[in-house]
Amino acid sequence: MGRDKAALAHPAGGTLLARTVALGLASCASALLLSGDGRRYGGLGLEELADAQPGCGPLGGLVAALRATRGPVLLLPVDLPGLALIHLQALLARPGGAATAVWVAAGDDGLHPTLSLWTPACLAPAEAALAAGHLALHALVRALPHRRVTLPAAALVNWNAPADCR
Repeated sequence: MGRDKAALAHPAGGTLLARTVALGLASCASALLLSGDGRRYGGLGLEELADAQPGCGPLGGLVAALRATRGPVLLLPVDLPGLALIHLQALLARPGGAATAVWVAAGDDGLHPTLSLWTPACLAPAEAALAAGHLALHALVRALPHRRVTLPAAALVNWNAPADCR
C-alpha cells in the first residue's frame, strides 16, 4: 500500500486502528496491540507488543501474544473496514468443540487466518514454525485442528491498495 493502513480513515469515522481497537475491546476482556516493533501506536491506552522476531509478519505477532497472555488470542487485522462485532462473536463462540485449536474466518475465497481465534495449545507449534522460518499463517492453520467460521464477504474485504479505500 505504501503507507500505514492503521491511520487510514474508516468509512464510519475515526481511523482503521481506532475502529479495530474498539471492536477488540467490545468483544474481549482485554486487548494487546501487536505492531511489529512494539512502539508504533502509543497513546491508545493498550499494552503494545513487539513481534517475537522482527520482520516475520503476523506469525511473530501471534507468538508474542500467545506468550504474553497464556490464554486464547483473537487476531484482528486492521484492514477490514466491514468487520463488525457480530463477526467477532461468531469466532468467539468456538463452534465445533474442545478438540479445535484454531477458529479461522473463512469466505468464498478461502481462509483468512489473520482474523482468527488461537488457543494456548498453538504456542509450541507457532514457535516451531517461526524458528523454522515457516511464516505463513495459512500453513500453520492447516497443520493444527481448526474450524472454519464462515463470515459474509463484506466483512472480509481488506484494503491492500489505495484504490480499495475509496
